[in-house]
Amino acid sequence: MNKELFQNLISKVENGTATDEELSRYNAYMNRLAPAQTSAGTDIGDEEAVRNELWQAIQNATTPAPRVIKWPRLLGVAAVLLLGVAIGVKFLMPALKPENKWHAQIDHDIKPIGNSATLTLSGGRKIILTNAANGVLAMQPNAVIQQPVSGQISYSGNAKNIGPPVYDTLTTPAGGVYSLKLADGTMVWLNASTSLTFPEAFTGTRREIRLLHGEAYFEVAHKANALFVVNTPKGSVEDIGTHFNINAYPDEPVEKTTLLEGSVRVGTSYYARAVLVPGQQAQLNSSTIKPLTVTDDFDMDEAMAWKNGLFVFNNEKLGSIMQKISSWYNVKIAYKSEAVKNEVFLGSVSRFKNVSEVMEMLERTGNIHFELKNNVILIKPKQ
Repeated sequence: MNKELFQNLISKVENGTATDEELSRYNAYMNRLAPAQTSAGTDIGDEEAVRNELWQAIQNATTPAPRVIKWPRLLGVAAVLLLGVAIGVKFLMPALKPENKWHAQIDHDIKPIGNSATLTLSGGRKIILTNAANGVLAMQPNAVIQQPVSGQISYSGNAKNIGPPVYDTLTTPAGGVYSLKLADGTMVWLNASTSLTFPEAFTGTRREIRLLHGEAYFEVAHKANALFVVNTPKGSVEDIGTHFNINAYPDEPVEKTTLLEGSVRVGTSYYARAVLVPGQQAQLNSSTIKPLTVTDDFDMDEAMAWKNGLFVFNNEKLGSIMQKISSWYNVKIAYKSEAVKNEVFLGSVSRFKNVSEVMEMLERTGNIHFELKNNVILIKPKQ
């Protein structure tokens, strides 16, 4: 392929018109690049310079060196990835076969739980949804509760009686996820270690629920005369029909609301308010002088990775990555050296792989070594 054809290929990838065959060819070229063949001095805003450097790097490449799981389809992002290699970012690599050294140093492997949750009814009765059969789960005064398919429950109004509001709570364990269809038609997806309290039926002009802790994605049913409100540990999110994600884990200092569609108003107990437009994220931190900030400088793919069944690491430090691993697989993390927490990684991997496969991909790309024993992952520098 000559330079003109190569730059034409990049243009197609950049504007989203590349065919599957062209994308495969593009990925093959990109995966031939070695870190030493890229420059840290190129201005990533200068597309022509980036294209020339990409072409020169590919011309200089002599041996295949696959280093990433997936290359982004935008030239600008690709340029950032290339420059990232030069400053020490580690790309995730595919796992080896089971006979590799990593597997020899685990006493047992750990799988994510997947669909798992407990529903606590207003009267205190608990339903373990993991083992519940599909169909009607409970007939409550205000609602009929069903599990139409594994991994989802739904509420519908009980026509016989809509009395005073009563509240149920849906809770997922570490490594578990579940979805919920509220009585108004709103869909909610719960991430691991999440607890949500909600009424069995909605009445009046406000539909209020409470995210006690964890993370959830909402697709709100539009009702112009009934505001939908999610109360969180640090504030509240209000809207009348939109798609948004709330991250409110107790061990994270910042509570994040990410808007995908529509419009929401985010507020705090300190009366700070902001209206988001799609592509923005509100960050609540009650321990700072300015408790509420709004930004569009964040990675949407990373924010929504859990909903898409992925871990996405965007120049992320190992310490932060291992917090996610710990929560999802319900394992403890120990470090032989605190310095390894600052190793930086870039890439994505399925959340539904065994923990050994995820750890192996990290080990093969960094200066680190992992051991798993008695549900503890020990991380130490490579010798």
